[in-house]
Amino acid sequence: MHSFLTSTMLVVAGAMARKNGIELVIDSNATTFSTDGHRLRIPPIAKLTKDFPELKDLETYIIGAVIHEAGHIRFTDRDLRAGFKRSYEGHPKYSEVNTVGQIFEDVVVERAQCNSLPGARPALTKLWKLLYDRHGVREGDVDEDVAVLDYVFSRARHSVLKTEWTREVCDSTLRCLSSKCTPERIASIDSELALLDLITTTEDGVQTSTRLLALIGIEPNSSAAVRESQTDESVK
Repeated sequence: MHSFLTSTMLVVAGAMARKNGIELVIDSNATTFSTDGHRLRIPPIAKLTKDFPELKDLETYIIGAVIHEAGHIRFTDRDLRAGFKRSYEGHPKYSEVNTVGQIFEDVVVERAQCNSLPGARPALTKLWKLLYDRHGVREGDVDEDVAVLDYVFSRARHSVLKTEWTREVCDSTLRCLSSKCTPERIASIDSELALLDLITTTEDGVQTSTRLLALIGIEPNSSAAVRESQTDESVK
């Protein structure tokens, strides 16, 4: 019965994907949902049911992940995102760069989905609440970079979902950050995050990512590369 219901969920997910012009592919090597801009790749049923043994949780994950990844296919400017990443290639903190860029691009796609797709906001809220309940917030002896990224992530998620629990997560990550950073440094980060509600396009996300990374001491490899990443849209 469990396998049958899971298969039914995937059929529904496939229908949702096709409605958005997306091909759903079950990838035996996949560990999570992902997209290359045209195809939505998902893990096999056995992997999904192992990770989410409760059917309610599995349904929440499948529907939320389809909506999220479909948002990337519909709204992400992949040329701009690629240009942004190229401008930091070889940087010793490239992992942090990629995380920040993804955080702000997720704001773009989830906000667009919530504004254009009925039911997207509650589905995404349930998805992130599920993942939050499973993993929680990193606390204790984390370094400053991790504390900054966790705070930025929580603020970004709250800017889209605006729920009581996302506000509580923001408060929790801020307490952790306050133990690692000076009030002045936190204020400078907050000044950039104050613009979160204005992020609606990939270009907005790239520009915000670049400014925030500079605030925390991560500069691109060259100003020319940054200009290229921000003008790819005009030369496509």
